[in-house]
Amino acid sequence: MVTDIIKIISIKQNFTGIGIHYRAIAKLFGLLTLASLWLVDADSTALLMEEFYKGLKKGLVLPEALRLAKLSLLSSEKYFHPYYWAGFILVGN
Repeated sequence: MVTDIIKIISIKQNFTGIGIHYRAIAKLFGLLTLASLWLVDADSTALLMEEFYKGLKKGLVLPEALRLAKLSLLSSEKYFHPYYWAGFILVGN
């Protein structure tokens, strides 16, 4: 059985005057990219990533792991606002 290896990278969009086209990056490198559409608080991002990887370790598929990580932040008292979780998307194959 052949196992597909999916590389996940995180891109921080913090460039002056330069827009990043995530689909082009994913296509160029053949990656599934976890991207943030805007600059997000570091602590909430760390929590989201922790929950995301917990889901992956449980065998969840990437979109489901991200969805549950977002729901985890949504249900928290501190990071319920969409600013903290809604900007994260999966792009690529």
